[in-house]
Amino acid sequence: MKRYVGVASLALGSLFATSHLSYAQVPPSISKQFSPTQIETGQAFTLSFTITNPNAGVSLTGVGFTDSLPSGMTVNSPPNLSGSCGGGTLTAVQLSNSISLSGATLAAGAGCNFSVDVYNTTAGFKTNTTGAVTSTNGGTGNTASASVTVLGNATIGLAFGASTIPLNGTTSLTFTLTNPNAALTLTGIEVVGHPSVDSGFVVATPNGLTGSCGGGTITANSGATQVLLSGATLGAGASCTFSVNVTGMIGGVWYSYALDFSNELPTNIGFGQSPNITVLPPTDTPTITPTNTATSTPTSTPTNTSTSTPTSTPTSTPTSTPTSTSTNTPTDTPTSIPTSTSTPTNTSTPTSTQTPTNTAIPASTAIPAPPLGTIPTLSFPMAALLAFALAGAALFLIKRS
Repeated sequence: MKRYVGVASLALGSLFATSHLSYAQVPPSISKQFSPTQIETGQAFTLSFTITNPNAGVSLTGVGFTDSLPSGMTVNSPPNLSGSCGGGTLTAVQLSNSISLSGATLAAGAGCNFSVDVYNTTAGFKTNTTGAVTSTNGGTGNTASASVTVLGNATIGLAFGASTIPLNGTTSLTFTLTNPNAALTLTGIEVVGHPSVDSGFVVATPNGLTGSCGGGTITANSGATQVLLSGATLGAGASCTFSVNVTGMIGGVWYSYALDFSNELPTNIGFGQSPNITVLPPTDTPTITPTNTATSTPTSTPTNTSTSTPTSTPTSTPTSTPTSTSTNTPTDTPTSIPTSTSTPTNTSTPTSTQTPTNTAIPASTAIPAPPLGTIPTLSFPMAALLAFALAGAALFLIKRS
């Protein structure tokens, strides 16, 4: 009996020990590195990660981490993500500033590797440290760090002396150059500064140049659209400042920018841009110009023209011939044909001319009788005939006597 009890106790002890060992895992570990370890601004480089499961007999599940990149560094476009890690999800969105892994499973003693390209826009010595790597059944592990030296040409700060000026107004434009490198002197520095885009600003007259920069030559000709610096030298971490006056030539919102180069980094370009400045347009005296001009010119052109032309024309000639047998037979033949034509010549043309379509032409055919007590006037044939008759009568009387 005692022997059976001893065997049972040994079996339970072995089971307990095995169970206890299965929960005694250590967490995963992570490491990282940049390649290369010295670059220039604007140059893509590679960031690599390695994650391992240090447990000899136990898999780790739910492995993951997040890495936030330092200032000025982003995931490259394109990211060129390569490798994998235990079936987990790798996230590296281009132009974002973080890289992450989630849901990976690593077998006992196994590891994984993956990499992504990154891009840096600012110079300096950069150190990048990840968040701690974690797992579901192994707990939280370590963090990983890596460093890279990013070389760059001088940084350029630009600033106008005012935020608003009137058209053709003048303000200052200040240039500040800084060598961002911790252990590199920059020589032969050249700067091409633009007071604005599209000639919105030009160098003022006079140019008001003040300051200097590393023994270089500053050129700022009045009326020019560029400010130049050549042959300057700045030691590691050193800086310089100079300024010129500029005139706003065109109304609107403008900014200034500049580029720089050096002997040490001939293919690298430094860049700087100023905050905006507003050039106000001129204030005009308001002019009221009526758009509607009332012009009333009454014009009445009637088509009716009143014309009254009374015409009196007797058309019959009265002839009175007495036929008395008396020797003295007067024959009255009125031959006067009075013609009365009355044509009024008054024509009135008012501003409004009305032309009636009715034209009245009265006609009078009455023949006026000769007035009493007047001797009628005989025509030549009648007078000759009367004289001939009278002569014949006289001759007849003479013969009888």
